[in-house]
Amino acid sequence: MSETQLPPPRVVLCVAPVHAIEQQRAYVGDIPSIGTAYLASSLEAAGFPTEVFNAGVVAVTPAELAARIVAVEPALVGFTLYDDNFGATFQTIHALREHYTGPVVLGGYTATFTAERLLSLWSKVDFVIVGEGEGPLVRLMQQLQAGGPLDEVPSLAFRRDGDVVLTPRAPPAVLDDLPWPQRRWPKTGDATPLLTGRGCGSSCSICAMVPFYDRTAGPAVRRREPVDVVDEMAHCFERGSELFFMYDDCFPLASRADRAWCARFLAELERRDLRVPFMVQTRVIDVLRGRDLIPELEAAGLCHLSLGVESLVPRQLELYGKLHTVPQSLEAMEILAQRPLRTHFNVLFWDPHLSLAEAREHARLIVEHGLDNQEASVGNPSHRSVLTPFAGTGVHRWMMDQGLAQRDLFAFHQVHWDFVDPGLRSFFHGAYQRFLQRVEVPRPQALWLISLMHELRGRPSLSQRISQLASTAAGHEFAYFQAVLEQGALDDGLEALDRTLGADFREAAGAVQAAVAIQ
Repeated sequence: MSETQLPPPRVVLCVAPVHAIEQQRAYVGDIPSIGTAYLASSLEAAGFPTEVFNAGVVAVTPAELAARIVAVEPALVGFTLYDDNFGATFQTIHALREHYTGPVVLGGYTATFTAERLLSLWSKVDFVIVGEGEGPLVRLMQQLQAGGPLDEVPSLAFRRDGDVVLTPRAPPAVLDDLPWPQRRWPKTGDATPLLTGRGCGSSCSICAMVPFYDRTAGPAVRRREPVDVVDEMAHCFERGSELFFMYDDCFPLASRADRAWCARFLAELERRDLRVPFMVQTRVIDVLRGRDLIPELEAAGLCHLSLGVESLVPRQLELYGKLHTVPQSLEAMEILAQRPLRTHFNVLFWDPHLSLAEAREHARLIVEHGLDNQEASVGNPSHRSVLTPFAGTGVHRWMMDQGLAQRDLFAFHQVHWDFVDPGLRSFFHGAYQRFLQRVEVPRPQALWLISLMHELRGRPSLSQRISQLASTAAGHEFAYFQAVLEQGALDDGLEALDRTLGADFREAAGAVQAAVAIQ
């Protein structure tokens, strides 16, 4: 580099600390943001050195994160904005602006659905990328460097003369054209995130992914070539990755095209003689239609499957926009129960129209069908799962239209709601909150992931012990919850239940802690 040639401008991409980070880690552990990693690799491929600070993996305060950013002397700072890190992102930007005067850009689901309001109310933010960001963010850096017009940057929201301007959306990214996500070795995090595709064929009303992608500009689902996916897996495996988390919106098995893709993926793994452990998340309909491929996926390395059951109540399934029925959920669960595969069945328990009688019936069904004592439920019990109407989703629009939700005056992206049924409203804000205080015990980080890693590292006895203890603890906690729900217990009644069921749970939770402490 000559003395007169300036170094390329540096970019810093951040994920600010999430709200209640320890609770999130208790459920999913530390998994780096693959979306931010894709942005970083795209910027670096275009000649812009990029640093990623992921406070979802390395815990720092907003002030500490701001100090790290300033130390890099960046030309641009970008933040991935989620509902649960909204406050921390605001605090980080506020601290950052004490020392940094360059452009700040936001992206991600929450930013996409609130772009105009963000720019109207957050004067410290300059730009918002709407939707997928790889191409638009690179183009923004190029225009800023060249002093070119911002109108030529697609998918961009920015201010002009006091108004917010929205440029046309960029076409969906061709996934095979994107460079692999930026990874630093040795890697950080509990698992290596990996993407085989973007999009989902469903239209669930609770999922922000559905409106995030512009379906008018391209297919609802895009997939990478299997050979490129396997190349990336081999690359990471050779550098120390032990476990992969397929970060797809939905791992594909439902359609003929999905199953054909999966068959090619399996064939490529076999051709390379590569067996690497990986985890997926998918839908009931995918398990039903792709059941014949599940044993082959297990043989190739599939070790954990998360299934979006969501509810055993038909009314809730309709509200959530699910495309399966309760009998289909039970059939899919039975298919997986016959396999040695580790599984977790997700349940979303509380919604505005839930009644006290319906809640009691749902709890009974959860126990009847074995969803009460799942290993992963120690970190995220089903009784804690409350419907969150994310901005942009169908359920958000429905709740606002029905007058069931009100906007938060201090965090405009969020809404608050309460139960229509007065009996359930009284229970939830009374006995249930007292119950939660009594089961507030240390919950090991991603217990299901801890036991899985012990198994993968050749410690099956310890893995099995942790799994059994976790299942017992989860069962005791749900039994305690169900008893409180049935009795509507307050004060003396809750005290009596706590001396029996509560004591059983705390003893079991202590045994889990002791087992996890064994190295």
